[in-house]
Amino acid sequence: MSNSPRDTSSKPLPSGAVPSSVRPSRCRPFLALMLLLLPTLFILSASASAYLQQQQEAQQQQQDTLLYKRSERQCSAGNFCKEEDFFHYYGCNFGICDFHLQPWLYVLIAFIVLCFLLSVLISLINCRAEMQAVRQKTKRKREDASRTLPKLRPTPSAASPRPPPLLVLPLLLLLLLFLSVRLTEARKSSHHYKVTAAEDPVGHPQEKPSPPKQTSASKSVAPAATKGQRTVQPQRSVHHNQQQHNKQLDSEFSIEDVDEEQIDQILRDTSKNLVVFFYDGRAKCPECGTALSEVEEIDDDVEATGYIEVVKTDDRRVARECGVSSFPALVYFRRNKPILYDGDFSDSTTVLRWLRAHDEVATWDLTDDNFEWRTDSHSPDEGALDWLVMFYDSEELDCNAFVAVLETVAHKLRGLVHAGKVDTSVSDDVTERFRIDESQCPTFLLFHRGKFFRYNEPAKDARGLTAFALHKYKEQRGHRVPEPPTVLEHFYEHVKERLGDAIEDNQTLTVICVGGAIIIVGIFLLIKAYRIRKEQQAATDGKKSS
Repeated sequence: MSNSPRDTSSKPLPSGAVPSSVRPSRCRPFLALMLLLLPTLFILSASASAYLQQQQEAQQQQQDTLLYKRSERQCSAGNFCKEEDFFHYYGCNFGICDFHLQPWLYVLIAFIVLCFLLSVLISLINCRAEMQAVRQKTKRKREDASRTLPKLRPTPSAASPRPPPLLVLPLLLLLLLFLSVRLTEARKSSHHYKVTAAEDPVGHPQEKPSPPKQTSASKSVAPAATKGQRTVQPQRSVHHNQQQHNKQLDSEFSIEDVDEEQIDQILRDTSKNLVVFFYDGRAKCPECGTALSEVEEIDDDVEATGYIEVVKTDDRRVARECGVSSFPALVYFRRNKPILYDGDFSDSTTVLRWLRAHDEVATWDLTDDNFEWRTDSHSPDEGALDWLVMFYDSEELDCNAFVAVLETVAHKLRGLVHAGKVDTSVSDDVTERFRIDESQCPTFLLFHRGKFFRYNEPAKDARGLTAFALHKYKEQRGHRVPEPPTVLEHFYEHVKERLGDAIEDNQTLTVICVGGAIIIVGIFLLIKAYRIRKEQQAATDGKKSS
């Protein structure tokens, strides 16, 4: 019986040994390491996936609305011409292709990771202290048992210390938080996309509620009231007001006369397009009256669509913002995107046909994220169309006025040359890449077979830009397109911009300060744990020596 395993296990343990029942498992440090690495890898993979999805969303966001409009216009109601159109439409509505992490979310995830690391550190310290206490308690019990009953097997009174729940709780909290944020962002992006997609009234104009039409009496009274208000303005002569009044009475114009504030109010309604007729109200302009009468003939046909409104104005500030340099002029706003009419007003049918043909936006909005993906300027494919790109500053009035001119050129070059615009106040990486001088605003570049050509003519009108994009660029010597930034450089710029946005936000800055404080506390705890370990090791060495 003395050679049985039961008897051998009942022998007293050597001094300093710990029974297997209370001995901590050697795999617990690895378990803590895995619990630390798993959420870290999860966050890194989620961040990389979100970054790639954000790049894809930035590349597709500009073309989705146009794609859906064309598909709805060419197909029957509720159907789609292509399978990918159906996928993009319903995929974006469910938040599949419009998800990205916000800057505050990066800070929040970092905050949770720091809390998790601190909990792991505190748990390890507690585990070590508990193991030391269990070891000392077992040693005392073994010494007492050896004095009284040497042959008695020690009973495992103390169970092995279990890892505290603080190791598992942060991981579960992190998973729940990420899933909830993912669902919230998906719903938000889906709602946002539905709102922007609903701005398209062209595909089903019959379903849109028609705006209340003015009666002939109200139309005739409105201009009369407007003209009555103009007679009291001191900056205009009475003789000019009387001539304008008689001209409008004879022609019986019913188009509403508006100012800049009223135009801005109409443009806020993104479900409507706006046609603005500009005339000269300071000098005698017979051509303006003739052109206005032609536009008046198609007013009812245009407004019968239910999503286009026709107004007129003599506000020179608005004309300057729209790139109007002579009168009369006509500007068509499609979802706040203006295009300048470059024809004559001799025939109202020509104007109506022009409005119907220019109902869609032909220019592309290019940014740092989608410029190279969209244009493929560095190494274009064989047979790819050229690109005419305008670099402008949307914050400058005179520079922003060329947006309508570029839209006119884009429709003239449709099917031959693509047209796009880059806002230099937002996309600074592309601006620095091509060394755009912001003092010379705007700047037009034509990209042709890996080279770019600069438009140097002083007159930046639709006719000159069209000729340059088709054949006049061949008179110059092109420059090689600089290489696009690498993925690492692009990621670095992305992170830098995100951090810049986060610092500008006061709430996010507060979170960053709290995270910094947690880091400092964590470092302090590490130093404290190291000192405690040194003291315990010194005490153990002293006992052994004694």
